[in-house]
Amino acid sequence: MQTSVVIRPVQAPARTQGPNGARHRVSQAYTQSSANRQKTIKRSRRSNNKAQELSLGKQYLRSLLDPEHCAGIKIPDMISFPSGTFQLTVDKLVPTLTGGDSVAIWLCPQIGDGGATASQFIVCNGNSAGALSNQSPQESGGTPTVRQLFSGYRPVSASIVASFIGPSLSDGGIILGALLPRNTQPPASYTAAQALPNNYSCPLRDGMMVLWRPEDNADMEFQGQVPIVSPPSIYVAATGIPSGVSYVKFRLVMNFEAIVSTDVANVVEATPSPIDLIGFTNALQYVNNTQMAMNLRQSLTNAAVGFAGNYLRNRMFSNLDRIAM
Repeated sequence: MQTSVVIRPVQAPARTQGPNGARHRVSQAYTQSSANRQKTIKRSRRSNNKAQELSLGKQYLRSLLDPEHCAGIKIPDMISFPSGTFQLTVDKLVPTLTGGDSVAIWLCPQIGDGGATASQFIVCNGNSAGALSNQSPQESGGTPTVRQLFSGYRPVSASIVASFIGPSLSDGGIILGALLPRNTQPPASYTAAQALPNNYSCPLRDGMMVLWRPEDNADMEFQGQVPIVSPPSIYVAATGIPSGVSYVKFRLVMNFEAIVSTDVANVVEATPSPIDLIGFTNALQYVNNTQMAMNLRQSLTNAAVGFAGNYLRNRMFSNLDRIAM
């Protein structure tokens, strides 16, 4: 018996897509995945850019609210250009004179010429009750060096912190702080200081901080050592202090952005300034609605300036991160 074997080709089941269709489906799925990744990347970049903008605006705002601990910040601007930064600090014990009971300091964040023509700060006291007519223009010790390194300046932020450091039996006086319009000179008496616009006063034992802020666009311009338009100033005065003692400590802080002189360009670092006009505007709107002279409410055992600064940061920055800018 013969057995015949017939071999027939086996046909694959019919496919609606076929091998090419399957590859097409895989390619389409990959394309969709790639497109989703690109969208995610774009959203992330937009989010990062927005976060950077918020960071620039909040950095400037933090400098305005806490100048001592926020050095190195530049003013957000419309264009970017190379500039440097520096901070000047002064610790000053101002004594009451014989027969006097009042002391004061006036601060204008400018470089100045070392004299009365463009004073950086003025120390005030007097020889009778309430007198502040003895006025001595001074500057920080680092200012002469700054003049050699930079050719143009604009203030970023500044502050005066006044702390009572005497015995509790002598802390019954009053302290006053004010933000003064440009070209306003320090008063010659505490009575005159009480007539300053928008002044704030509190018990001397509590201490005082006054924060500087720009008045208008003129404060955003780089100017020389003796500015054409002087910035606004800040002022703190205290009265009711025994005569012949140094019971009030003043800490002055000034932050500047500056244009580096060409002959020291390799010595001082200059980096591009930030661009963030919206953050700049929102920061100014915030400080314009903020009390710039305030009671530190410091305890007698913690009258050091460091405590005052820590208190202020905790108080002012508690809600800052939630500000929409």
